[in-house]
Amino acid sequence: MQLILQAKAMPTPRPRGRAIPRPGGKAIVSMYHPKEYTEYKAMLARMIREQTAGDSIITTPVAVRIIVRVAKPKTTKLAAPAPDVDNYAKGVLDAMTDAQVWADDKLVHSFYIEKTWDAEDCIEVEVSGA
Repeated sequence: MQLILQAKAMPTPRPRGRAIPRPGGKAIVSMYHPKEYTEYKAMLARMIREQTAGDSIITTPVAVRIIVRVAKPKTTKLAAPAPDVDNYAKGVLDAMTDAQVWADDKLVHSFYIEKTWDAEDCIEVEVSGA
């Protein structure tokens, strides 16, 4: 399975905490991701569903290869885009789960990810048998 997602990759941000006060007791902490990130994952899941419509859900171990292509700014001294490469992976894998490509991303037994500069933003995903 090969997917081309015409989207700007977003690194997964750290979860944020919100304290919910309780009367006469300790506050409850609720963890969440920023709205922009949840919208990004939903957008990727829609794109993935469009490209995988009619495919059966994967239930066996898989190998995943992701190439994150980031539009190169006019001036940069960086050899590759700045955020950590693993932060790009989480959102893509979670969107694949949300799009029901597989039962759970724990089926990913081997994984390769690369980030690189390119003319425009794009995420390439390849899934094959492990």
